[in-house]
Amino acid sequence: MRRIREILRLRYEEGMSARKIARCFAVSHSTVLELLRRFDESEWSWPLPDTIDDSTLENVLYPQPVSNETKDPVDFARVHAELRKKNVTLMLLWEEYRQSSSNPYGYSRFCESYREWAAAHEVTAPQRHKAGEKVFIDFAGHTVPVTDSSTGEVFQAQIFVAVLGASSYAYVEACRGQDVPSLIQAVCNALEYFGGAPEIIVPDNLKSAVTKPSRYEAEIQSSFEQLAEHYRLVVLPTRPRHPKDKPKVEKGVQDVETYILARIRNRNFFSLAELNGVLWDILDDFNNKPFQKMKGSRRSLFDSVDKPALRPLPKERFMLAKWTVAKLQPNCHVQVDRSFYSAPYQLVGKRLDVRLTDHMVDIFHGGQCVATHVRSFKPGTYVTEPAHLHPRHQAVLNWSPEHFLKWAESIGPNTAEFIEGVFASAAHPEQGYRICRGVMELARYYTKERIEAAAMRATQYQTFSSKSLRSILEKGLDRIPSGQAKVVQLPRHENLRGPEYYEK
Repeated sequence: MRRIREILRLRYEEGMSARKIARCFAVSHSTVLELLRRFDESEWSWPLPDTIDDSTLENVLYPQPVSNETKDPVDFARVHAELRKKNVTLMLLWEEYRQSSSNPYGYSRFCESYREWAAAHEVTAPQRHKAGEKVFIDFAGHTVPVTDSSTGEVFQAQIFVAVLGASSYAYVEACRGQDVPSLIQAVCNALEYFGGAPEIIVPDNLKSAVTKPSRYEAEIQSSFEQLAEHYRLVVLPTRPRHPKDKPKVEKGVQDVETYILARIRNRNFFSLAELNGVLWDILDDFNNKPFQKMKGSRRSLFDSVDKPALRPLPKERFMLAKWTVAKLQPNCHVQVDRSFYSAPYQLVGKRLDVRLTDHMVDIFHGGQCVATHVRSFKPGTYVTEPAHLHPRHQAVLNWSPEHFLKWAESIGPNTAEFIEGVFASAAHPEQGYRICRGVMELARYYTKERIEAAAMRATQYQTFSSKSLRSILEKGLDRIPSGQAKVVQLPRHENLRGPEYYEK
């Protein structure tokens, strides 16, 4: 409202010039002169009657132009709904309106009229949400007490809320806490409930999602970042202490608290499953509830706007993983959670990143997955991929008693009998493998006939070791016919008593 009455008072009561009045109100003197001219041409004089208010005075001195031309009406409810769709702008909708109208509004008036309509219907917001673009997530401020039926312990269940930007379609879930596993599971369930993934996920500054909040570049929690990569989401945290960055979820949380949580305030729950069953039943009613000032409901708007724009989910659900670092030992295995998993022998001595899920173990080097194994929960178990071992070591995997017996039979029956004795006397098959390897080494330097003869003599003496076999071969005892061993006569000596001494 122009300060018309004050300008007129300074002119006609104080006698001030137009330039001086202009300096008082920081306007040009031509503006003051134009106002005085309009007042002089009107039917009024100073002082003004008490019945004339400021609004009437302005309308008389500055009347609005009257147009007898009637413009074609605009369906602004449709305009508002179309703006939620991807790549749709007011300019595009105005061009479509102009093509279908014989007497359309101009673009400026079209935009102004839409803003007036939106303000009257309370549907404007600082952000315009495109279809399938954003999902906002947060935990409600209110909790729900749950009594553990087995222990009687009462804990406060946290209520997770996810809201799609364009349709305000909501999802709620009760969680044990706001920790990383609870948040990851809730987000996965929300995306499966929506039946697709948006482009952007907007978390509040939850510690389980954002480890270091920042106005410009927040640091995302590693597991949450992996979730985003799995579903091809862009994580866009809100600025600290800026609730207007996420009005959708703020309003969604408020509606969930008043429409859903208020209805169960007097009920007792004995498990999260029971609580979630009740929440999801009321959630269906909440999403199907008609809007007060718009046609349709959250579900109908979701079906027509958000759902077609969501991207399909991956075939496999995201699995929360635990990361650790382990050094590849000389035996080509890393030790993780008391079990051992193989990796390529070329990386021996390197520090490798290991990801553990509920069922799998993935080993990475330089960001590349170099080995994948089924997870073993039995301590001390070796999970080995033969191709990971050095070629000289790959043969070790084929070692077994049968493997060495088959080789011994190729030498002869005495050698086979000796090898059988080795395994019969060994405390563990691994111990017998070493002896067998020693025998095979001897076979590289001695003929089969000598090995056979030495094995027969060692079996007779019941000495099942590679050392005894080597001693027989080195001393040539294998060449002495059986039963013709030399009898060594002891020399006569006065200190030797003989058997006669004991007969006395």
